[in-house]
Amino acid sequence: MKMCNVLVLALAGAATCASATTVQLREVMRSDVSAFASTTSAWYVGKNVAAIAWNGSEAFIGGQSFDTSGSAVAKFRPHLNDLSTDALLSGRFGALTQAATRGVQDIALSADGTLGVAWDNGAASNNGFRTFDSNGTQLGTATFGTRGNGVHFDPIDGKLTGIALGSGRALKFNNDGTTFNDGVKNWNTTTGPLIFPNSINSSTHRDLTMDRAGNLYYRAQNSVQMATRNNDGLGYAAPVQLKGSLADNVNGQNIEFINSPTNPDILIYTDRASVSTGQSLTNVVKAMDLSGAAITLDLVFRGDYGAPLAGNGYYDFSYDARTRTLAMSDFINNQVYIFEVVPTPGSLAVLGLAGLAAARRRR
Repeated sequence: MKMCNVLVLALAGAATCASATTVQLREVMRSDVSAFASTTSAWYVGKNVAAIAWNGSEAFIGGQSFDTSGSAVAKFRPHLNDLSTDALLSGRFGALTQAATRGVQDIALSADGTLGVAWDNGAASNNGFRTFDSNGTQLGTATFGTRGNGVHFDPIDGKLTGIALGSGRALKFNNDGTTFNDGVKNWNTTTGPLIFPNSINSSTHRDLTMDRAGNLYYRAQNSVQMATRNNDGLGYAAPVQLKGSLADNVNGQNIEFINSPTNPDILIYTDRASVSTGQSLTNVVKAMDLSGAAITLDLVFRGDYGAPLAGNGYYDFSYDARTRTLAMSDFINNQVYIFEVVPTPGSLAVLGLAGLAAARRRR
């Protein structure tokens, strides 16, 4: 992937190395959240931070543990110069006592602050999806047996939408966790939009996102699949492949939709073909446009933080359109990165640190 020579973050100014097929992400904040991964901490969310949701001011993180120590979700507020956990806001919530398996797979935030969580608590789990308010009060639990892997709030009807490991359909939920049925749409394990079979004939689903039109983009193993929403806003066309890759039994193959008035709409995703350590973030994290054409990511890291540590290719993403900032969690290093999506040349002025801070004060 293309990298700028400039590593020190400028506070303002236009992108210095952008093109029609390049989107620049400049780091504005980084937080070390390893305290959340200590089993002796009251903030323990799991041994590795696996999922993130970001609203431009607060971050929610969810963890995994490949043992019985459990997993949970916690909320914190990163600061411009905070590399510690000084900015913690609230205790953990949604704690799950689990078999020796994973835990939190994905998190999503709705416009009203509702938090959707996808869980994997083993093949017999019947609580693969849950919803909470932003203070951690549980609102609902899914009522049928699924292993949750991806969640997103539908931009058309506002409902929590999810995919499950091994399920061939997208799922949708009411706020109490029951499957969604308004007399027209009925999305559950037998009647939701069909996302399998797909072009690689795999029902190993890892994550999903939606664009502003409600089209589905999801991971089937390490491939990227798309299902286009019908004009009536109800059904979906048969899935098509935007990127092909197998790599079965590899967790953490994630995807996020990024829309910005100053850049083309893109999908950012992890190209994670193995679980090996020593993988470079800049090699694993990739982007494409909504038709599957490659987008070059120009990742600029703050000089005072330094280059990111090598990882195992497991990253999750959450984009806040209001501040045009992207949060990224690093599984093996228990780090959270916040990037500014820089406008392309000739578009609006860069939001910059000052703009981000001002936007946060207005919250």
